[in-house]
Amino acid sequence: MMAPLQSEPQKQSGFSKIGYQSNTHNYIFFNKETVTFTKLLPTNDYLIKQTTQLTETGVVENAPYGVKPELRCDEKSQTIRWLLYLVVNQYTNSDKQLSPKDITNLAMSDVSGKNYTELIPGIQIILGLTLKNAQQLIVIYRKDNQNQVSIIDLLKREVTLTQDISI
Repeated sequence: MMAPLQSEPQKQSGFSKIGYQSNTHNYIFFNKETVTFTKLLPTNDYLIKQTTQLTETGVVENAPYGVKPELRCDEKSQTIRWLLYLVVNQYTNSDKQLSPKDITNLAMSDVSGKNYTELIPGIQIILGLTLKNAQQLIVIYRKDNQNQVSIIDLLKREVTLTQDISI
């Protein structure tokens, strides 16, 4: 089970073009067998814009900014193995507060919230995600006003290839 750590929304509340506006700063994961809690991030000084679930067969669900993801699978998919996050950890515009308008980092963890790893810094927007195979994720995104594609080895938690996309 995972639960978001949120603060009260500032100025914006309710629904907008990008989904429900709340301020998720961290997640707490509960292991019912060991009755222990694990925090995803060391502090609550972050903003988690989006959470995506991955199995060995595909992307299960995209949870828009501020919407708590539910850990579930359909009949065709396998157990969720990894979680991807778009995380803001610094101000990158002039509003001097962490917001969905700031540049994000793509990060991942195990489904238990352990082994958090930042993979790709400085992402403006994710354009697409797909699994190449059971161990490799393809991410298409915009960074530094350039479209790029990266391949991530999910088992090693590292980017193995990055290329610019010329259109």
